[in-house]
Amino acid sequence: MFPPSARDAIHALLHPRSIAVVGATESPGYGARLMSNLTNAGFTGRVVPVNPNRATVFGLPCVPSIADAPGDVDLAAIVIPAPAVPGTLSAAGARGVPAALVISAGFAEVAGEGTALQEMVAGVAAVGGPRVCGPNCLGVANVAAGIWATANVLAPIDDRLRAGGIAVVSQSGATAFGPLLAVSRDRGIGLRYVVSSGNEADLTTADFVDYFVADRAVGAIALVLEGVRDGAAFRRSVESALAADKPVVVLKLGRTPAGAAAALTHTAAMTGQDDVFDAFCRQHGLARVDDWDALLETADGLAKARRPRGRRVAVVSHSGGIGGLLADACEARGLAVPRLAAATESRLATILDGRGAARNPADVTGHYDRESFAEILDLLAGDENADALAVGTAGGPHVVARIAAAAARTTRPVVVCWTGGLEETEALRALRESAVPVTYQPSACARVLSSLAAWAAGRRRLGERPVRSRDGAAWRKLAGAVAASGGDPLPEAVGLALLRDAGVPTVASARLPAADDPRRLLAALHDAGLRYPVALKVDSPDVPHKSEAGGVALGVQSDEGLVAAAARVLAGVRAARPEARIRGLTAAAMAPEGVEVLLGFDHDVQLGPVLMLGLGGVLAEALRARAWRPLPIRAEDADALVDEVPGLGRLLTGARGRPPADRAALRDAILAFAGWAADAAGSVRSAEVNPLVVLPAGQGALAVDCLLIPSA
Repeated sequence: MFPPSARDAIHALLHPRSIAVVGATESPGYGARLMSNLTNAGFTGRVVPVNPNRATVFGLPCVPSIADAPGDVDLAAIVIPAPAVPGTLSAAGARGVPAALVISAGFAEVAGEGTALQEMVAGVAAVGGPRVCGPNCLGVANVAAGIWATANVLAPIDDRLRAGGIAVVSQSGATAFGPLLAVSRDRGIGLRYVVSSGNEADLTTADFVDYFVADRAVGAIALVLEGVRDGAAFRRSVESALAADKPVVVLKLGRTPAGAAAALTHTAAMTGQDDVFDAFCRQHGLARVDDWDALLETADGLAKARRPRGRRVAVVSHSGGIGGLLADACEARGLAVPRLAAATESRLATILDGRGAARNPADVTGHYDRESFAEILDLLAGDENADALAVGTAGGPHVVARIAAAAARTTRPVVVCWTGGLEETEALRALRESAVPVTYQPSACARVLSSLAAWAAGRRRLGERPVRSRDGAAWRKLAGAVAASGGDPLPEAVGLALLRDAGVPTVASARLPAADDPRRLLAALHDAGLRYPVALKVDSPDVPHKSEAGGVALGVQSDEGLVAAAARVLAGVRAARPEARIRGLTAAAMAPEGVEVLLGFDHDVQLGPVLMLGLGGVLAEALRARAWRPLPIRAEDADALVDEVPGLGRLLTGARGRPPADRAALRDAILAFAGWAADAAGSVRSAEVNPLVVLPAGQGALAVDCLLIPSA
């Protein structure tokens, strides 16, 4: 028997016609709260309590097991001790229940026996179903349909919670049905679905994102993540959201060691490297936020607003101070607040008649409350130097009506920073129910505008194909070299040759014997065609950082110098690392001076292979000036990486009297390395080119040292 598809199961989970509550009870606890929420919040379908110890629950006839439930059952909501869950799921699958909601805790979040139980849950879901949301979750809600299949005490809706277009997926159940509901009520932000996904033993965040991408009622997706279960699936789901123009906003734990530890103990999530996740968000245009208010406020703004062409913002307010704060907040987010077109400034000056400020940011004084405000809004929203409009003001229904009408007339996004109170007046209610995003602080307004620009840029990048290997034979050669390595790091000369085949320019190099006979050493150098000066390095799988162990001699100028350097290098390594295995020596041509960068890739625990660019050379580890991108990358990512490494852009332009470096050659080397790494990631655990020397403009770049570590 095949399990239901994720999409069919999620549909049954969020649109059930009948729900069997396994563990239903009237005694205080999760089972009672789940029953109460289902029966009191508007669910019009059939609820079947399942409990062998009761005849009725809240007046509904109770059956002893799910096998005894009458009629078809769309959803099994399970609130029983963890050891009994796998058997109950098997019984539900046997009678064709497509979806299960496992609220029960005691699984991988407690490790030990709980991990084994969670594996059993996943196994049942994989073999015949039902597909599982959870375990260790608090349930789900379909707000528009009045379905609250949740055990949280705060779940029942009230008059202030309205249905809207935002779908929430939260691995933290208490966050989903606690502060997020409070923000939704307090800010008038409409929700469509709320999903607490818990440990994600089966259905993952990526599955829910895929479902919401296909749901026309969903305008934006808000995620609360403790970890990413399947990085490849998550990436595919985000890219499908980009293609469908369904913006994704993320609140993720794990920015700090304390947060990462909390995520691990909470739902057994592996949080990964936070800077890598940040890079993933930038790469895909996702808005990453820091708190609950920002999560829903940003999602609401992205769901409502039009998409900008760029990052230029026109600002208008009834106050110079408010407009100045909005302008500051925009520029702090990397948005531009440019001068308006001359025609716009001229007409604005005529309207203001010597009052306020006819510039960007515009101070329109009392005109915000007059009919002239409509023309002012149209002028600024249509200015050729602006891609979006920020409006900082408050007022009565007529002010809101003019803003909403202007937003409807323009193709550019209009975002309001409401300067009145949060108490919902007639005007604020009308604004919240309009198609205009509303925020309450300059920083929040700028965050929405910046997120809109990032999302639009992410969508534009979809048309660019990811970079892959330029030469398929290069990574096939790698597979042979890895097989011959016995699991040890590859010899440097082999690594450089592989990169050269992949299109990364490298210095000439050769492997030399660690021989006592100087003639063998010199013959190997001359047979390889290398000319002095050369660098001489130890070749040892146990000494990845050779200079620290005395394993490097630079600028060797002659045969006599080579023999002496070889003896010195070997003696130094043997003294510093007596246990190290020495395979031989590597000789390489000396590279000219230039800007030294570090280029590498590694594997993130969540997102898989990631590319890294940083300042290189002997200070690379101390400086740790780096930027990341999950692989594969697109061509635009290479330029973005260079700009994100602190100080690198300045060095490339020619710092302290040095000539400008060959940025184009660095870009080409990054792309060649990234394409090779995307294909090599299955064979290589990590790779590091340090340094890659970027030569003066027009002279290229050269990889000088290469460390390739095979996968285990």
